[in-house]
Amino acid sequence: MPRLIQRMLIRRLLLPLCLLSGVIGVVLIASVWSFANNADRHLGADYLGFASEVVRGQQDGVYFQQAIESLVDNPEPLHQQQALERLWIIATRRGSINQYLERSALPEADYQHIRDEYRVLSRLMREAEPLLAAAPYQPERLAQLDALSTELDDSLAFIYSELQHIVFGSAAEQQRLMQRLSRWLIALATLVMVVITALMVALYQIDRQKRKVEALSVTDELTGLNNRRALLDQAGRLFAQGLRSGTPLSMALIDIDHFKQVNDDHGHPTGDRMLVAVAALLREHVRRADVVARIGGEEFCILMPHTDATGAAELCERLRRAVAEHAFHGAPGRTEGLSLTVSVGVTTSRTDTAPPDDSFAALYPRADQALYLAKQNGRNRVEVG
Repeated sequence: MPRLIQRMLIRRLLLPLCLLSGVIGVVLIASVWSFANNADRHLGADYLGFASEVVRGQQDGVYFQQAIESLVDNPEPLHQQQALERLWIIATRRGSINQYLERSALPEADYQHIRDEYRVLSRLMREAEPLLAAAPYQPERLAQLDALSTELDDSLAFIYSELQHIVFGSAAEQQRLMQRLSRWLIALATLVMVVITALMVALYQIDRQKRKVEALSVTDELTGLNNRRALLDQAGRLFAQGLRSGTPLSMALIDIDHFKQVNDDHGHPTGDRMLVAVAALLREHVRRADVVARIGGEEFCILMPHTDATGAAELCERLRRAVAEHAFHGAPGRTEGLSLTVSVGVTTSRTDTAPPDDSFAALYPRADQALYLAKQNGRNRVEVG
């Protein structure tokens, strides 16, 4: 029965914890999936470098147009070379921009219009290259080159305006993602702490209930004394100690005289109060090393380690006298007291017997026979067997 009760307690306490752990597991899996699904888009991207490249690229169109204006005003190879270098920088920067876009893992649809505009820019650059090559030698083509530079600047302005929108929007999304991740981690850490705390509380409750169940299994529910099971467990230990040390162990059986009459005359609740009061008297007068137990309805047993027959008889006589002189209270509200007496049979282990007295079963019959003699000889007395 105690084991069944323990299993029921464990199930009752651990089931909510299992459910809570399951919920945390689902939340954790969902969080990891959501984070992994979005992390590739943002966490691997170098948005600071991307933004720096976009900011620098926004000036390429202006620098190229300035170089064309200088070439138109003064068609010399130096200005021609400056314009060609600007075209090369624009082309090179386009490659780095493409690398940043690929590393960002953004959906291609988000920047497809930029790629389309880059194709327009590439066409304009291809048209500009032969015009730049012939500019110092064919001044009549400078006006066409000037108009082309304006289109190229407009194309670059559109591209870098859109890139700026994408990169700063993505950087903001990255920051929001990190904030959400931080909040999730804090929430999960809190949940884990709650689970750990709940588990510790549950284990404490289980341990406490287990101790209660174990105590109930070895304790007499009415009097709080040891029950027969506890008495037998401790008897084995005490007999083993006595054999090792060579010291005697005494046993006393105590029975309340005419207890059935108390129940008949005053009722079982009053009888229960008498049993509790007698148990308190026994507990008060025995030594700390002695073991007191209730082993039957109105029958008690005392094990007295390291006690010879004389010492055991003296202790039992003090107990008998304490019960006889005690004024027991009857039913609540009634002032008259009740008198009780006890009969006691006591015996002591012997080493001169074969087999020796080395167990509860060996002493109990002699103590029971001594108790029977105390009853036969008039009750309210101690007999040694």
